[in-house]
Amino acid sequence: MLEIHDVREPCVTLKPLDRRFPELLTGRSGWLCRVIQPGVLRADARILRVGVGVPVTT
Repeated sequence: MLEIHDVREPCVTLKPLDRRFPELLTGRSGWLCRVIQPGVLRADARILRVGVGVPVTT
């Protein structure tokens, strides 16, 4: 079980490589998660939102 607790922002250390990197990666960085309960996650596993809204299947 994972808890998504923040959006991961593009790293400013990429800017010296190419000034456009932070802007190009906005919205594509992902999330920061905490492991609440360890386990194995299969590629075809069902994903449920626990405690917030309705179940989500992907």
